[in-house]
Amino acid sequence: MMDVQSAASYFLAYDIARPRPIAHDNGKPLAGVKAGGGAFNGDAVLQSITNSSTIVVSGLPGGFVFSIGDYVEVRKSSLVRSLHRVRQAAVASGAGVVTLSIRYPLDVQNFALPCTVHLEKPSCIMQIDAGSWSASKAMNARTPSFSATEVFPYA
Repeated sequence: MMDVQSAASYFLAYDIARPRPIAHDNGKPLAGVKAGGGAFNGDAVLQSITNSSTIVVSGLPGGFVFSIGDYVEVRKSSLVRSLHRVRQAAVASGAGVVTLSIRYPLDVQNFALPCTVHLEKPSCIMQIDAGSWSASKAMNARTPSFSATEVFPYA
């Protein structure tokens, strides 16, 4: 927390309660075999962008299940990433391809192909809002509190 207290610091944030798609959250990192062969570790490919709210993802295991509310990270580079939520349940085809309806539109000006999709601890880059940091000085309650905003520092 000391590293990100200043207003100019960035950090990666993800939902610790939903580190992977709910249908595949068995307490272990994603694993398996992609439909076309090769190991699956939660990384896939953004095959196409239908519009800012609909994307096509490939490189998944056949039958991979997405539930409403699952997180999907679209990544252009390590510092250019965007976090979205699945709006409609979907299942990957036998070829490992799925069309996803996403909440929070994808910025199609900064996220043109090629991009990758990440399903294991999908995250976004955030920055603590100025003046929002607070923490108790009591030894029995040292939980900090702050608000933060998703940023695109290098988009």
